[in-house]
Amino acid sequence: MTNIQKLKNELKSLASQIRETKQSRKEPRKESLWKIQSRLYDQKFEFRHKHIAYCLLRGRTMEQIEKPGEDNLPCQSVIDKHMETYAWEPREDKVEAVA
Repeated sequence: MTNIQKLKNELKSLASQIRETKQSRKEPRKESLWKIQSRLYDQKFEFRHKHIAYCLLRGRTMEQIEKPGEDNLPCQSVIDKHMETYAWEPREDKVEAVA
């Protein structure tokens, strides 16, 4: 599995976690609402920045991904960190064919 596929699977997992967290706000609470909201904010922040990194790695431009307001700009250092972590790797079968 390539790094970009791992990132895609993480995005899918995060999306389902966000849906579950949103649903837990409506159920009787075992924990306080502010803890749930805080966890939801953190999950959305992580999803947004991983999604931007995923799209940039696939060749999209920032203008194609999103058009944030002046007070809602993404954190470029977090995006860069994700892009370094999930950068493209050469496929092993292509390397062996050349050798």
